[in-house]
Amino acid sequence: MAGDEFELGVHEKLILDNINAAIAFHDAENNFVWANKTYMDYVGVPMSELKGRKCYACWGVDRLCLNCPVARAIRTGEPQEGEMTPENQPHWPVDQGSWLVRAAPVRDSDGKIIGAIELVHNITGRKRAEDALLKAWNELEQRVQERTLKLKRSNDNLFTQIDERKRAEEMLRQAHDKLQATLDSITDGLLILDHNWRYTYFSEVGAKLIGMRREDLIGGCVWELFPYSRDSLFYKEYHRAVETGQPTHFEEYYPEPINKWLECHCYPGVEGLSVYFRDVTERKRAEEALAAAYRQFQSIIDNTPALVYAFDLEERFVLVNTACAELLNSTREQIIGKRRHEFMPRENADWHEANDRQAIEAGKALEFEEYSQLKGRSITWLTTKFPLRDTQGRIYAVAGISTDISERKRAEEALRNSERLYRAIGESIDYGVWVCAPDGRNIYASESFLKLVGMTQQQCSDFGWGGVLHPDDAERTLAAWKECVRTGGNWDIEHRYRGADSLYHPILARGVPVKDEQGNVIYWAGINLDISNIKRAEEALRESDERFRALADNIPNLAWMANADGWIFWYNKQWYDYTGTTLEEMQGWGWQKVHHPDHIKSVMEEWSASIKAGELWEDTFPLRGKDGNYRWFLSRATPIKDEHGKIRRWFGTNTDITERMRVEDELKDAKMQSELYLDLMGHDISNMHQIIVGHLGLAQEVIDLDGKLGREDKEMIDTSLRTLQRSIRLIDNVRNLQKLRADNVKLERIDLGEVLDEAVKGYIGLPGRDISIDYNSVHGFFITANQLIKDVFNNLLDNAVKHCDDPVKIHVAVNAVDGNGCRLYEVAVEDNGHGIPDDKKAEIFNRLKRGETKARGTGLGLYIVKTLVEGFGGSVKVEDRVPGDHTKGARFVLLIPADGGGAKN
Repeated sequence: MAGDEFELGVHEKLILDNINAAIAFHDAENNFVWANKTYMDYVGVPMSELKGRKCYACWGVDRLCLNCPVARAIRTGEPQEGEMTPENQPHWPVDQGSWLVRAAPVRDSDGKIIGAIELVHNITGRKRAEDALLKAWNELEQRVQERTLKLKRSNDNLFTQIDERKRAEEMLRQAHDKLQATLDSITDGLLILDHNWRYTYFSEVGAKLIGMRREDLIGGCVWELFPYSRDSLFYKEYHRAVETGQPTHFEEYYPEPINKWLECHCYPGVEGLSVYFRDVTERKRAEEALAAAYRQFQSIIDNTPALVYAFDLEERFVLVNTACAELLNSTREQIIGKRRHEFMPRENADWHEANDRQAIEAGKALEFEEYSQLKGRSITWLTTKFPLRDTQGRIYAVAGISTDISERKRAEEALRNSERLYRAIGESIDYGVWVCAPDGRNIYASESFLKLVGMTQQQCSDFGWGGVLHPDDAERTLAAWKECVRTGGNWDIEHRYRGADSLYHPILARGVPVKDEQGNVIYWAGINLDISNIKRAEEALRESDERFRALADNIPNLAWMANADGWIFWYNKQWYDYTGTTLEEMQGWGWQKVHHPDHIKSVMEEWSASIKAGELWEDTFPLRGKDGNYRWFLSRATPIKDEHGKIRRWFGTNTDITERMRVEDELKDAKMQSELYLDLMGHDISNMHQIIVGHLGLAQEVIDLDGKLGREDKEMIDTSLRTLQRSIRLIDNVRNLQKLRADNVKLERIDLGEVLDEAVKGYIGLPGRDISIDYNSVHGFFITANQLIKDVFNNLLDNAVKHCDDPVKIHVAVNAVDGNGCRLYEVAVEDNGHGIPDDKKAEIFNRLKRGETKARGTGLGLYIVKTLVEGFGGSVKVEDRVPGDHTKGARFVLLIPADGGGAKN
């Protein structure tokens, strides 16, 4: 086993060197790989001499120790433990001492045992103490027995018996003192408990080990001094040893105030319980570090996407990682000990087991491509299988690592199909496809090219294709090709080949080097494109360009063309005739010379913005003619794009609009005159209407007082008054529309409640109509509007009155609502009129549209309402007063944004 398989980091070595336990790593042949400082101190040999040596050679012996735990761990694959003493190792030197050795196997990522980790504890002191204690007790017992026998035999001699007994007591005292000294000299702690669980003895070493004084312990009850022990192994194992009369051994952690792991050996006796204990905290930490390393190894194989597994020689699972368990849709515990056949189709399992046997028979790693049907799909695996051997080299299992290559296999098949496809395409397209070796020799030419030049593949191979080049092109082409091959650059050349028709065809040849991952050229691939048609098309294009220029030079507009970046490269004849300039003066950005200085900055900004956005450009500005005078032009430029949407150039025109602008100015003057006449006419007619309304109302009151006004006469006068009121409203609406279109009405902060109060008041007590309006006045509902807001509610109330038969009932309500975080005021006007059908609701706000009622009107009122409300940032809609029944009346709902302030009823 290579030493680098156990390579440790600086931090791991530092931790292990500071653990109070001897730790060493051995390879599969039981040779040293690494040992910590404590281990080297034990054997007295530096690491430079330890590495690569057998473990027994380092201990001064010439053969493997009997029942060596390290060898057993490597052989069995299980942790081992044993005490190594001169008594059980006859070939050891007497002064070798006694050692407790623990060993555990170490495996690689494939589960193969690659060595073992060894933990060694020096138990010489403990063994000597145990031997001394046993010897003392044996000697004491023997002497007591001998003395007792002698006393019994010497019963007739009381004085002699007393003397002997005193001597025996003295010997016992000396033995006790000797035993005490021996106990105090051992490195392990020792305590003795009586049958009441009280300490009768506690060694000095043991007291120091737990950080207490002996005098504070002697006579105390263990369960009172150490209350935590009642719920621990101390309590359980102490009682088990006493109750069974058998020694027990355990390890347990005790928290405050000890905070240590203790290893305890319990020996029950007549007088109570003797306990040897030692601090194994450092060893436990080392074992935890070892366990962490194993968990890390397990984590590595459990987090690899590949399947990792092992089978014994009976083809039963002994190892499986998470990926394998998930694929088999089972847990690790459900899989271990079972054969493949329980998880996959029999034919797959038989095939895989046959491959296992091949790896075992070969005695080395073999690679297979395997298939299996799992989870409803067919999977292809790239599998490496290898035998696992014990320390004697005997194969005891076979391990495998399987990687899912299904996608790769499909990709390889797709690649082969792609190659077939490309070859088929190369044979089917009109231009020639070719492939050359790295040194430039041709190894393939498509059938289309061979037919074009009348050659066979053999004739074209190597540099045979040069024989059909035009004599004027051959030397140049071959030299350029060799230079391209030498430099590894791209191939791009135009030359002529003699065709099978004996004519020379212009050919555009292009090619690229195909390189491997290291950048080495492995092929050259390219095409030979017959551009005879392109050449003819270019000629046709030149002719088309000449026709275009002739056409452009004879249109009445100034015309020009620019590159994609705005650089003008062509002007038509009209441009030069008007400006008196030349192409040298105007090309690029020279056209700025004929622009008016007051306009050139804005023209540049707009033109640059259109170039950047790639959008149509349009602008109006003056251009200076060759006579020095400026005329106004409407200028437009359109981007010309290719099939990919990329701008290739711009085509622009300048149209003289000087006369049109003069006519437009005259039309503006005429419009202003007509609006003046409209204002004068509206004002005078409105005044006359007001006078007529006043006189009719006065006449009606006078005649009515005389009692001479009949019902028909009264109705006639009321009809006349209503007609005049509608006429006044029509004039007001026309004037309001004029103001709206002129956009010269200033917005201000208006109290909506005051506007509604005034509007409602104007319809209460209207002569000749029975009208009732339900409205609770509000104040503090401020909006941003202008005085035309009054016409909104006048039109709505007037509309309700016109379209209702008496008695007219109108309900007006105002509420504050939330509209997506914006405060709005909702004004609802309901009436009991004829209502509006659903198919007419969307039309009544259109200009000159009227509802289908008996009333007559101009069709401007609701159009003005919608126009005004939307101008104030609001909206208006109409719905049924009674949902679902339009015949019960209409309900107009306005939403107008609030302008701050509070609101109260």
